[in-house]
Amino acid sequence: MPCLGRAKFPCHGPGHRASGHMANYRLVLLRSMRKYSTKMLVCNPATKELAELPACAPDYFGVQAVGFYADQSTGKTKVVHCFIRHCDKTYTDYSVGCEVLSLGSPAWRPLADPPYLVKTKTSPSTGSCTTPGIVRFDMCSEEFASFPCPPFMERQKMSDIACGELTELGGKLCYVHAPADDRVELWTASAADGGGSRPRWSLQCTVVLPHSFHTFFQFTYDYQGGICFYVDYAMIYRYDVERRVVERVVDMLEEMTYFDSSRCKLYRCDGDWMHHAIQYSESLVSIQAN
Repeated sequence: MPCLGRAKFPCHGPGHRASGHMANYRLVLLRSMRKYSTKMLVCNPATKELAELPACAPDYFGVQAVGFYADQSTGKTKVVHCFIRHCDKTYTDYSVGCEVLSLGSPAWRPLADPPYLVKTKTSPSTGSCTTPGIVRFDMCSEEFASFPCPPFMERQKMSDIACGELTELGGKLCYVHAPADDRVELWTASAADGGGSRPRWSLQCTVVLPHSFHTFFQFTYDYQGGICFYVDYAMIYRYDVERRVVERVVDMLEEMTYFDSSRCKLYRCDGDWMHHAIQYSESLVSIQAN
């Protein structure tokens, strides 16, 4: 089920608003929204536990690109962090690094550098957009590999790729592409078969909103088969796949009530909050068990 949130966790110092970046369905990874901050937290909303991770490497642009993964076979949870050491205005002269942290470890482990310039946001399935296309990171082998990109991406400029989003849709890798200010395409990649064929991208659906938007994030299927997404860090909508209709769900700024850890109501200041919606399954397992 999607985590729409009724509680807002307390801030950790001036300007350190925590944003829910992604989840492994039991735990949620929170990033500081303060530029150039290296602070990250892991939280279990069910038990209200928060654990601060060791400081990660700084990024040239001050934005963290992280992936979060729970290995069901070993029970270990890993966080992978890609960062830019330097980059020129043309995106041709750059240096990129990568490190990984197993929850419970005292420090990040450096890994081999990514083969390309990695975008400053990654998907829950640990994929990321790069200048030539998409690169995949295997959390088990801790190695990078190229991944075929949607057919339109090769014709895009770097600025257009930076506006796209990699996410997960029904267990498949999904690329969210906005060809217009009020229209979004969801492309999904099929799994490679045993014959050696590469994954193929296909257009899952086209969502037309009743108004233009700046940001658009798809975050889950609901139990009735609809696709839920949030727009401009404020509104949640649901797309009915069968009827091909967009339904308004809630305004997270005006129609939800938020409390801190002491159950005191929080009052919003204009322009002070940005809301994120992520997929989450409740678990009473302590963070310390990870």
